[in-house]
Amino acid sequence: MKCLFAPTGNALLRLRLRLIAAALLVSPLSAQFEELDSPEGQRVTDIEVRYVGERTVDEARILANMNTRAGSTYSRETASDDVKRLFEFGIADILTESYAGGVRVIVLIQTRAALSETVFQGNTAFPDSRLRQEVEIDAGASVDEVKLQEAVFNIEEIYRKKGYSDISVSYRIEQDPRPGFSRVIFFVEEGQRNRLRSILFQGNSSISAAELRSVMEIKEKGIIGAVLPFTRRGKIDNNVLEEDLLRIEEEYRNHGFLNARVTDLQRLRIEKDPDRVDLLIIIEEGPQFSVGNVRIEGASAFGDAELVPLLKLNGGMTYSAKTMREDIERLQDYYGSRGYADFRVQPRIENAGPNVVNLTYVLREGEISYIRLINISGNEETKDEVARRELAVQPGELYNSVKLRTSRRRLENTGFFSAVEILPSDTEQAGYKDVNINLTEQQTGNISVGAGFSSIDNIVGFIDITQSNADITDFPWRSGWPWFTGDGQKLRLGIRFGTQRSDFIFSHTEPWFLERRLALTNELYFRDADFLSDDYTERRYGYAISLRKPVTEASFVNFEYRIQNVEIYDIDRKASDIIAAEEGEYLESKLSLEFTHDTRDSFFLPRTGHRFTAGVSVSGGFLGAEVDNYNLNLGFTQHVSLPWDTIFTFESNVAVVDGLSGGDHVPIFNRLFLGGAYDLRGFDYRDVGPKDQFGEPIGGQTLASATLEFTFPIVERVRGALFYDVGFVNRDSFDFSSSDYNSDIGIGVRLYLPIGPIRLDYGIPLESDDENDSSGKFNFNLGYQF
Repeated sequence: MKCLFAPTGNALLRLRLRLIAAALLVSPLSAQFEELDSPEGQRVTDIEVRYVGERTVDEARILANMNTRAGSTYSRETASDDVKRLFEFGIADILTESYAGGVRVIVLIQTRAALSETVFQGNTAFPDSRLRQEVEIDAGASVDEVKLQEAVFNIEEIYRKKGYSDISVSYRIEQDPRPGFSRVIFFVEEGQRNRLRSILFQGNSSISAAELRSVMEIKEKGIIGAVLPFTRRGKIDNNVLEEDLLRIEEEYRNHGFLNARVTDLQRLRIEKDPDRVDLLIIIEEGPQFSVGNVRIEGASAFGDAELVPLLKLNGGMTYSAKTMREDIERLQDYYGSRGYADFRVQPRIENAGPNVVNLTYVLREGEISYIRLINISGNEETKDEVARRELAVQPGELYNSVKLRTSRRRLENTGFFSAVEILPSDTEQAGYKDVNINLTEQQTGNISVGAGFSSIDNIVGFIDITQSNADITDFPWRSGWPWFTGDGQKLRLGIRFGTQRSDFIFSHTEPWFLERRLALTNELYFRDADFLSDDYTERRYGYAISLRKPVTEASFVNFEYRIQNVEIYDIDRKASDIIAAEEGEYLESKLSLEFTHDTRDSFFLPRTGHRFTAGVSVSGGFLGAEVDNYNLNLGFTQHVSLPWDTIFTFESNVAVVDGLSGGDHVPIFNRLFLGGAYDLRGFDYRDVGPKDQFGEPIGGQTLASATLEFTFPIVERVRGALFYDVGFVNRDSFDFSSSDYNSDIGIGVRLYLPIGPIRLDYGIPLESDDENDSSGKFNFNLGYQF
């Protein structure tokens, strides 16, 4: 008889099963069978389930959860998987015996007790029924201690959200009078509710209370908490509070107070409301230290003339732990970019007199290393070459930690991996390191089906199918599921259908065309839009092909050719002659070139960096096209990170459109408009600019706009906004006179959801030209992106 045991579950139970299995070897029952040396590959003639203890799980359920079947071929690997699968019911082992010309499989299992009831003691803030929702074990199911531990965490969490920062929950499993059943008792020690009113400081003569509060994660309720009671403001979490005290001490070290410490934390109850407290944080600052001299010790490859200029913390300055860490990083980058893979730096702080310290950076340079091999693991779906082409280093090159950091950022930015780890390892070849890249893949395909509502195009249903790591040659008959994945290509199929629009788009991007960092995109599209004007409907369909070439890590150029058919139809019979003259079909053949420089730290929610674009497009008479226009555009956006996770954004745009010969007609679909959710939010969509005699927008040929926006956090994924917009659209090209400009101020909310950012804004016009409405407007865009 052979034993195949998977190490799962409680160690004592496993030992008990092994002893029972050993006893079976000498039992009269097992003596009649021939012991098998190798059951692998033999036919399974019989499966028997033997219970250790109570029989709380039916034999049929156990057999149904096994892949080993009577009549199948025995496999140790399959049996091992069966043991892991049976862990749902208890601790299992699998034995084999010779029987009837094949193998008898004996499943030895000690099942878990079934849950008879869940009992709570000590809870007054929440009823039993509410706490029971956090226990993911139903009556009659097996008692699972992992799920019980999760229940403890979940129960404590709902108490903390309600202000019970001292909550403590434990449990005990008791034998039920019925055989095979157990009851679980949760013991709840609620403590007293602590709703935060104020955070006070004592002893902070050198750093203001406002600055100390800014480094804390726990916040006073304040106006935001009063208006939005569902936020975590005004709530105390002891674990977060402990980290906050460390942040306060670190802030003091950044200002030179090396000996500063939080000596006490008091919760002061409010007499009129005992559930509310003030936090009093008592600080002992100690003296502020300055830097005497700064030395570098252990440097031989480079001299002080090269290394000292890297240091920003110099003699005579106030000591700062933050600046010292930044200096260490600069030294690491300097050596790491020059092949010193084993470089290490250790700061040494020494007393140099009253309130003065000397700082020494002790270096261990190591030797120059080259890269021997780059080993990539974890990419089960993504092709190896897709990951390698993102690397800024190659085998045989000098080891460069800065380029490796760039490589990690590139791999993360692909969106294919949830985690990227890059580690060097020693080799038997002197002067060479192997680079080991460990990847954790994530889902890259997405199907979205739903509906949204927009102040621009009203109700819209949508279907979006995207795959950001596609392989259009990965057909089902060539590989297993998932299909069409792993080559880094981008696929998108989008359909929009609503009361005022219908859209279809199919696009494919090969990011490494011709094995170069050159993105080739092909796009087919159709759009029928009724929301652009009250007097006509616009339909356009066509094909576009583009090439995007990186210039630097932060910039690229994009060249595009687009051929499309545009139709202006369904003209209102009361429309002006100006709009009626636009009726008809136009074939447009357009070449575009655009340069972009983008240093934003995030595409989803940028806090720092800028984006600059400059583009030109020409619609000429080639390929039988009828449109002869050109367009020039400039755009600039700057994001500035401010205290308390607030963000200031400045955005500006300038555009001009004109006929190629200076006097040719510019059709209405190529003219410029402002107004609505994306620019001047205090005005109707496309309502800023020239109009006909009936007040219908007809667009202009010169545009300029600017936006100032300040956003602040409310809760996770939700931010508030204050904004100011200003801009104008003039009838003629290159007419930048701003006598008829429009402006507005407003407030808004930003929701950052997986489907994309949702914006809700209310803008109030400040200045309006004679042709525009001066009432406030509510702009929103919910539920979809296009």
